[in-house]
Amino acid sequence: MELANGIKNITVAHSAFRVLDFNVLNTRRVMLAVKRPDGSWLPKGTSIVDEKNNYLVSAVDSGRVFITDVGDNPALYAADDDMNRLCRIHYTLQKTQDKEAFYETAKGVCQ
Repeated sequence: MELANGIKNITVAHSAFRVLDFNVLNTRRVMLAVKRPDGSWLPKGTSIVDEKNNYLVSAVDSGRVFITDVGDNPALYAADDDMNRLCRIHYTLQKTQDKEAFYETAKGVCQ
């Protein structure tokens, strides 16, 4: 869960209180550990894009890819510097999200 905007300015009188409403966004954060079919890690700096070729993030050391909102298991792809798809990242998440964890972990294979 994430706040849409964590800042509110208020002015209240003596002995008064104010009720504040914040918009809450439900997100599913996932740290993927992505390997290639030969078992090697996805190279550092590899771009990760969605099915519409929108850039999401770059892989870091040991094929780690942090996705801030996986949603309903969208298709993820590794892309080169020209945004050409190299492979699709296959991964499986738990059926239920751990609401107490900041993010989940999962393994992925780029094929």
